[in-house]
Amino acid sequence: VISVSDDLDSPAPELVARVRPGGAATGIGAADLGRQLRQAFHGEEIQRVQRGHDEIRVILRYAEPERRSLDAVAGLRVRREDGRATEIGNVADISAERSPAIIRWVDGQRAVTVQASVDPQVASPGALVSEVRDRTLPEIRERFPGLGFEIVGAAGDQQETMTALRRNLLLALILIYMLLALPLSSWSQPFVIMAAVPFGLAGAVFGHQVVGLPLSLTSFIGMVPLTGIVVNDALVLLDFINRRRAGGASVREAALAAGPLRFRPVVLTSVTTCGGLAPLMIERSVQAQVLIPMAVSLSFGVAFATLVTLLLVPALYRLAPGR
Repeated sequence: VISVSDDLDSPAPELVARVRPGGAATGIGAADLGRQLRQAFHGEEIQRVQRGHDEIRVILRYAEPERRSLDAVAGLRVRREDGRATEIGNVADISAERSPAIIRWVDGQRAVTVQASVDPQVASPGALVSEVRDRTLPEIRERFPGLGFEIVGAAGDQQETMTALRRNLLLALILIYMLLALPLSSWSQPFVIMAAVPFGLAGAVFGHQVVGLPLSLTSFIGMVPLTGIVVNDALVLLDFINRRRAGGASVREAALAAGPLRFRPVVLTSVTTCGGLAPLMIERSVQAQVLIPMAVSLSFGVAFATLVTLLLVPALYRLAPGR
């Protein structure tokens, strides 16, 4: 395949010459055709002239107006193996096609960048990227085994950030456990407190469905401080149970009294958090749209975890060993 374009900086149509099958029948092969096209347009050195200390190379090729015209390819006469000249149309098929203006290489491999803008009114960017990554690209890879792909740009940055958030969230949970285990002098009570965290995260996801927002990077950023708020609510309840136990109450009595007596401080903590975030969630300005998913994660997660905490923590405390 021989390609000649009059503009190497833009994806303009190119004339592509394909040698017809059977080089013996046409009297010329692809290598010969390519060499003659190169001689016509790029030039062939035919002589070197010495002038004093300078050496001048003499290049034979088409005149400049013809080299800038794609029509010159169609009228090119090439020489067959038997020495006779013939028009290029008799030995090759000429067609106008498009090809990449620039061939990019990444890590020694040819690379093509595909960009797209998503209309949020039609599809969710996150869902679309997941569909392309999990379904479309693997199907293309099955058809072309040597193909590799990588998601970059905003979607790629978000994926990297999500990976870092998951890693840091796990580290945060480990640190929270250590900070709780030392003052409580128990290995099981921190698990009782942290058992409410998954319910808070579930509440954040449920809140996005209620509001009609897709999960985004900002949503997951809001789930990180949500973990600390949920732990604080559960800690208030567990601390009351421990103080009741220290006063001589049984495990059952302390657990049953924790919910009703600590209901007000736990609920007030959640209500004030949700109330403070409410103005942000109902804001419709462009600047607030980035922060609304984070506010939804915090408010719905705290509200859902509070209801679960009042029932879950006392129940788990009674079941926890080594209390």
